Amino acid sequence: MALEGPLPFWYGIFAGVFYFANTVFDNMDGKQARRTGAGSPMGMVFDHGTDALVACMSGMILTRVMQSGGGIDG
Repeated sequence: MALEGPLPFWYGIFAGVFYFANTVFDNMDGKQARRTGAGSPMGMVFDHGTDALVACMSGMILTRVMQSGGGIDG
């Protein structure tokens, strides 16, 4: 994927929906697990893994939105 050039309209919509959904669901599942006592070490590892994946994806989305992918010779 090119990190520079014109930004399609759908890309901005996707980034906003992706970030909002991640924030809502990440907060809801943790609160529900604590309330019902269903938290487990494996659930914490899974939650941390998905948070790390989202951090990487958010970095790529932000790089694309800010048009900072020219590289050394670009």
